[in-house]
Amino acid sequence: MNSPDKNKQILRDRARAIAQKPPVQEKGETLTVLEFVLSYETYAIETAYIREVVPLREIIPLPGLPDFVLGLINIRGEILSILDIKKFFQLPGQQLSDLNKVMILTNGRLTFGVLADKVNGIKEVEMNDIFNTVINFRDKRDEYLHGITSSRIILLDGKKLFNDKKIIIHQD
Repeated sequence: MNSPDKNKQILRDRARAIAQKPPVQEKGETLTVLEFVLSYETYAIETAYIREVVPLREIIPLPGLPDFVLGLINIRGEILSILDIKKFFQLPGQQLSDLNKVMILTNGRLTFGVLADKVNGIKEVEMNDIFNTVINFRDKRDEYLHGITSSRIILLDGKKLFNDKKIIIHQD
């Protein structure tokens, strides 16, 4: 049997142990991304390439362009082309609706919109959670991917999108 002084000491030791702050886990380097949905798959792109997200408005179709170029949209007086990268990646499509969003992408030189079925919001992805060796969709997406996370978010490489001559159309 413990003495009252011994019991008090045990309780003090327990209180001290409980009162200590838990060890802080070192967080690795992260990447801030905008997460969105295309054909029931979750994608993301670095927020450094995102200027804004707007609701889908009236699209002015342009004849003679590839089918993944939906047309033009007016954003506060600025006329931008809208790309449907589902068509570019040859993913199954859905009908356009009021739920669609347009992500306005820019790299400082070039600005265009990308159609999304849904935008989930901004998220932090840990760099050590991005795997690029397991990507093998065996379609057009492979060349534009940065990696895939353990939670199956497909990360697009914004730099590759902006530098690809197949996406950027120049009419002479």
